Amino acid sequence: MLVPLILTEEEYARVPEDIAKKIDDYIGTKAENFKRFKDFHDKTQAESEERVLNLENIVSESQRDLTDTKKEAEVAQRKIEELQTNLKEVKNELDTLQELSKR
Repeated sequence: MLVPLILTEEEYARVPEDIAKKIDDYIGTKAENFKRFKDFHDKTQAESEERVLNLENIVSESQRDLTDTKKEAEVAQRKIEELQTNLKEVKNELDTLQELSKR
């Protein structure tokens, strides 16, 4: 009984039994609902926190992957520039050789 927690024993003794039972039932129902909602909240919060951690891990991994990919792209870009420079040099040598062969 929850009513005795609110009322003194004397006050509770003056309340008719049927009314005391109604009050106890009402408070009991509210307490059960509160517990059920609190349990739901706690479970939902734990699941949300787990989801947040998983998403943070995914973001961190994606950022590392992006950094690695950027580094690979920079290396590839330098290689392309190097190959373009080599191609220009080869073209210049070819042009020079063609000029020499025409003479």
